[in-house]
Amino acid sequence: MTKVVLTKSNGRITEVNVEGHTGYAEHGQDIVCAALSATVQYAALGLKDIVGLDINLKQNDEKGTISFKLPQCMTEKQSVEANAILLTMRAGIADLVSGYPEFIKLEEK
Repeated sequence: MTKVVLTKSNGRITEVNVEGHTGYAEHGQDIVCAALSATVQYAALGLKDIVGLDINLKQNDEKGTISFKLPQCMTEKQSVEANAILLTMRAGIADLVSGYPEFIKLEEK
């Protein structure tokens, strides 16, 4: 099972931590894990390449981990854009959870 933890501050997602493989299928054949990974990685790319944030991305494919955190200092525009990207990511993850609840757990704190 993959555990996704979204940490919030002032009602906005500020940190993302993903850990574990979903176990839906064998490594290399797991469409649920691939969909979840793509959803999170696209959000990270958007934050870095579109919004221009240094998110301190950490990823370990072997362990099945990916994490990043928004910087504390952002312009208002960056904050709004980052929020839109992260809410879209959250919606994608929630959709995956609704279809595969035994393979992905989403926690928000």
